[in-house]
Amino acid sequence: MDGFAVKCILADFLDRVGILDRELKRLNRKYANNYIRIVNYHTSPEAERHLFQNQVEWFLERFENCDMEKMASFLRGESVFREKPGIIFTFDDGFLENYQVAHQVLKEQNATGWYMVSSGFVGQQNHQSHNGCHDYMTAEQLRTILADGGVIGCHTYSHHRMDINDTEETLFHEIVEAKSQLQKLTGTEINLFCWCGGEEETYTQKAAELIRSAGYTYAFMTNSEVIRPDTNRFQMDRSNIEASWPISLVKFQICGLMDYRFSGKRRRVHKLTGEIDDEKSN
Repeated sequence: MDGFAVKCILADFLDRVGILDRELKRLNRKYANNYIRIVNYHTSPEAERHLFQNQVEWFLERFENCDMEKMASFLRGESVFREKPGIIFTFDDGFLENYQVAHQVLKEQNATGWYMVSSGFVGQQNHQSHNGCHDYMTAEQLRTILADGGVIGCHTYSHHRMDINDTEETLFHEIVEAKSQLQKLTGTEINLFCWCGGEEETYTQKAAELIRSAGYTYAFMTNSEVIRPDTNRFQMDRSNIEASWPISLVKFQICGLMDYRFSGKRRRVHKLTGEIDDEKSN
């Protein structure tokens, strides 16, 4: 039995005995509901539309939809979440099915989709990339998402996992030129960067420094933590979810237990990528 299967069994058991609901309530009490949870998906196949729709409905019963304006206001300390925490739905890589399924489901639910797009893949068909062969959204579809109130972020040019040995040319291409190209394709300013991979070694100080100087306002990571008003805008962590998962596993990911599980990695990554801020303040 693999690790994922064990995790599913554990999540199902903890859900049946009420621990996951209890932990989520505890988390809400700890912050008086005043936080945002960012979840990240990858694919959203047509075959999983109903499962994904059930997840969205579950989230929106317990969380308040959060768009870019609301997130920015929250981070400035100008607004708070009182009755329910905020939820941000993000989708990595720019897959066509995210437009065909995820965008349509969220639009029906009056919820906002945030799409992290690798600019070099836009409009590609049958493209062999890091996780198999996929079709990708076109520039026109990205513009439709924006017109419908969605958010587009830059997910590098080629879904590049940052590496400590990256050259300046590579970083410039994947962070700066990728941003410029995505702006041309969408006709709008791109102020959000999203790191690829999420493994600890894919976060580097050089990349973090360039992201800050390239004109981005926010950066998303994947180290499982809620967003608070004092969260570093360039260290906003997400919790991974997939459209095929049962609600028990969704609860397991976002109730706070995984935040604790990722705490060591998160501290190390934040220290590494936050040293730029420390140096500037001295």
